[in-house]
Amino acid sequence: MPSFISRKSKIVTLALFVTTQIWALELPNIFSDNMVLQCEMPVRIWGKGKPGATVEVYFAGQKVSTQTGPDGKWVIFLEPLEVSFEESELKVACGDEERIFRNILVGEVWLGSGQSNMQWSVEMSGDSDILLLGANDPYLRLHKVNYAVSREPLFSDRWNWVSDKAESTRHISSVAYQFARDMRATLQVPVGIINASVGGTPSIAWTRGEAISQSPQLQAKDDEWEAKLARYDEDLLRWEKAYAAWLEEKGIKHEDYNQHRFQGAPWKPEAANSPNRPASLANGMIAPIAGYSMRGVIWYQGEEDAKWDPANYDQRLKVMIEDWRQWWGKERLPFGIVQLANLQFPQKQPTNGPWANIRECQRRVALSDPMIGLVVTTDIGEANDIHPRDKFTVARRLSRWALTDVYGKLKLAGGPEIESAVKEGSTVLLRFNQTGEGLHLMDAHQLGGFTASDSLTEAIGETDFYFVKAHIRSKAEVSLDIPAGKNPVRIRYGWQSNPIKANLSNKERLPASPFEIEISR
Repeated sequence: MPSFISRKSKIVTLALFVTTQIWALELPNIFSDNMVLQCEMPVRIWGKGKPGATVEVYFAGQKVSTQTGPDGKWVIFLEPLEVSFEESELKVACGDEERIFRNILVGEVWLGSGQSNMQWSVEMSGDSDILLLGANDPYLRLHKVNYAVSREPLFSDRWNWVSDKAESTRHISSVAYQFARDMRATLQVPVGIINASVGGTPSIAWTRGEAISQSPQLQAKDDEWEAKLARYDEDLLRWEKAYAAWLEEKGIKHEDYNQHRFQGAPWKPEAANSPNRPASLANGMIAPIAGYSMRGVIWYQGEEDAKWDPANYDQRLKVMIEDWRQWWGKERLPFGIVQLANLQFPQKQPTNGPWANIRECQRRVALSDPMIGLVVTTDIGEANDIHPRDKFTVARRLSRWALTDVYGKLKLAGGPEIESAVKEGSTVLLRFNQTGEGLHLMDAHQLGGFTASDSLTEAIGETDFYFVKAHIRSKAEVSLDIPAGKNPVRIRYGWQSNPIKANLSNKERLPASPFEIEISR
């Protein structure tokens, strides 16, 4: 009898423990010691607790309270905070539970996201030894979101905020880190940088399911993915029967891998936990931080999307940006886009490859919204490496954009941007803005990289464009010579995977973006 009572007591105790744990006060790990809270805007804080309980948040003299919902979830907003270098505490209380976060600063917070060139770490980049030697800024904080793929939105990631130290800094995104250092040096405020990036991933993976369902292009891709997974087992069974018959016909006793491949075994689609699956990274890596108050996003992605309808990448990118803006509740959330760098050996003839089309899509997205910026990198890539080691220049150009368009500290966001193309007799006159001190050549060669076409239609991979001679005509104008017998209607610049002859810049040595434009008559 005593042993039975003892066992029952243990069961009751365990049940109480489990119940307590289910409704324990919980916040995602984006809230931790060493975090930076965004200044000059409402600060969103959220978590879970016992349903119907009162939650109180204390910070910088503020006390804000709310009730948890039936599902235990709660959200609180602090009033806008002033910049603070003082290491403060934030307390969250719910009933008799409380969480205290220490060593908190108030300043500027940014998110760096995308694929491998954003993921590329400090220790793998050029001059990493110098960067790590100087990694000791107490007012620069880092949060790297751990890799996670999910079918449903995750509540939290696993990692916390850390201070700028060599042992932690070496593993974070080099572009994001160097951008953050620029913000620290120029704005003279505490800076927090969040890094959520995964190599080889498409934009659709970073977009929520509800946004995908509103886009016919993205929904078709999602449906295609599901269909391939659904019919794989059936396709494999059909092939195995045919393969077994082939083995018997040929008198082969032992199967081997090479014969499998030769005979055309169906390739298994990427599994359900693939980071390329639609919405997988939005759920796994953005959901745990979505809504954390911040100034903006720097985004380096597009290489993977070059494999899928590159001429319409702008539609997919716009959907993702709008989705994130809704997620954060900021319809003007700034986005700095890094345009694809030059890659592959230079082509001697005009081309119409996927990378040129991706760059044009990135340019169009930036032009469509004053709070979206474009960083040109066609002068700093490496022909034989999709991962250029020069991340410093990428970060510095992102910083220039942010300091100009977001903070209003500078007057020039980037390189020359095409404004108009007008036919004048036997020439075409191109006019640019963002010319700074005037148009300039980046090297000692003749101005190059311009092509023209007499047609408005063209298929990807094909082209009827031809090179045209170009001359800088004024601080903001370039003139193109029309060859005899030609009647151009479109002009392109830098429209190759590696446009080495495209050498137009402003005198500040910021390169002009590749572009396509129709000629006005």
